[in-house]
Amino acid sequence: MNKKKYTIVQILPALNTGGVERGVVEISKALIDCDFRSIVISSGGHMVPQLKRNGTIHYKLDVQTKNPFKWPKIRSQLQVILENEKVDLIHVCSRAPAWIAFPLGTILDIPVVTSVHMRFRKSNFLKKYYNSILTRGSSIIAISKHIEDSIKKYFPKVSDKIKVIHRGVDLDLFNPANIKPARIIAQSQLLILLGSAKNPFFSFIIVSEAPP
Repeated sequence: MNKKKYTIVQILPALNTGGVERGVVEISKALIDCDFRSIVISSGGHMVPQLKRNGTIHYKLDVQTKNPFKWPKIRSQLQVILENEKVDLIHVCSRAPAWIAFPLGTILDIPVVTSVHMRFRKSNFLKKYYNSILTRGSSIIAISKHIEDSIKKYFPKVSDKIKVIHRGVDLDLFNPANIKPARIIAQSQLLILLGSAKNPFFSFIIVSEAPP
């Protein structure tokens, strides 16, 4: 049996709030739990500590930029990371990082997998060409049947490469029973403060309509 400990890299624009970001964190934990090496490359964000707690390595690069004139420099920096870490698989989760990373897959002979989280729409030639980078992976992950249908509609030639993997939810993390009453009260007070800051009548309405 092959005992190699595979190294998987996920690349996304940033690690702030969002479905893609949450998915990357959860996949990273699953990789560590399955005894893989997990690496994430992004421009940073407040979810980075969650990755590090799981045992994932994070590299900060400006992979979120859509400026193609900056891509060659970032690509060179990315190549150094991929070579030093002896990466076995690249998973790109967004278009700009995909444009940066794809040439390196060919240069370094590393398979590249993409995941599509958005629905493709009718667009002009340039926009379609920019979107098409997410269809060039060895495999394409669609997060739902709806997304799969969208890919097939606008890029029918890649239909045989698509695999639907539905998004999941961490039931422990999002279990309402695990939320302490003190946290609910604190969040309610914060919402009232934010609302009153934007609208001076908000707090008055909250108070005046509250039951005696």
